[in-house]
Amino acid sequence: RKLMYHFFDRFLFITVPRIRDFRGFDLTSFDTSGNYTIGLRDQSVFSEIDYDKAEGLGGLDITFVVMAKKKSDCVTLFELFDFPFRKNR
Repeated sequence: RKLMYHFFDRFLFITVPRIRDFRGFDLTSFDTSGNYTIGLRDQSVFSEIDYDKAEGLGGLDITFVVMAKKKSDCVTLFELFDFPFRKNR
């Protein structure tokens, strides 16, 4: 639990600002259970990666699993964490 919040915080405030041409995440990436999946084309936005040791940099998917009964509850939770959704809803 503590590691998840640490990852979430670092992702929002360190990693996301390093994403080139970032304009916000899409609200349609929630599934029916409220889990949110993000696809990144380039994992080099993570400052923890040592590029000299990486054999190849590719993309990755990140899924945030949320225990909620409705998708709208998950959206509200993410908004309370100031998750950067696209403004053109």
